[in-house]
Amino acid sequence: MQQDITDQDGQDKEKKGLNTTERHLLQQQRIEKRMSITQLAREVQCDVNTIASYERGDEVINNDLVDRISKALSRANPPSNTENVL
Repeated sequence: MQQDITDQDGQDKEKKGLNTTERHLLQQQRIEKRMSITQLAREVQCDVNTIASYERGDEVINNDLVDRISKALSRANPPSNTENVL
């Protein structure tokens, strides 16, 4: 059984073009790389609110911005698991 995903206006988000899998994957990558939304926005030269709205599923972004986000996340170094020992 498919669950309908609707926003506050009652519109089907999938029909509005929001790919929930894609936005969740990008958000997960950002979090895994310990990158804040502010850092990512600065890297891809867009507004912080645009990325935050996209991650929440409130906004659709163009393919160019999705590509820039994806590339920025692939360039970001994952956090180091090594600790400095004195």
